[in-house]
Amino acid sequence: MLVKKINPSFLSFQIILAIAIIGGFLLWRATTWGPWAFSDSSAYLSGARNFIKGHGLVILHSAGYEIQITEFPPLFPVLLGFFSGKDGDFIQVARWMNIIFFSGSVFLTGAIIYLVGRSVLLGILGSAVVAVSYTHLTLPTKRIV
Repeated sequence: MLVKKINPSFLSFQIILAIAIIGGFLLWRATTWGPWAFSDSSAYLSGARNFIKGHGLVILHSAGYEIQITEFPPLFPVLLGFFSGKDGDFIQVARWMNIIFFSGSVFLTGAIIYLVGRSVLLGILGSAVVAVSYTHLTLPTKRIV
């Protein structure tokens, strides 16, 4: 009878992936009421809305005129507009994009530490530290009153 050995590299990536999924779940629970928002968040949402309407990456100034977004990276509002559509829920799409990007960051952190350090334990610990980071899990739940 042949016993197939499990490749430790494959197993460690599966564990790191499981930790990334758990981290995504934790962030999903932390943002039940929506992602944390501040002035840059409103610029991203406004830019996404205007981008999907065909106005470009602009935000509406309080005086009524449009200003091009130059102080914020453009990829997030473009992706937000693309995945939301014209009548989409920008807040929920932003929440899910944040969860996906966070889970990807947890996985990449663990994978890079594992590949560079050649230590399964360090890769797993590195991804676990990022997944349960206090800042990542509490910042999105803060509200401005």
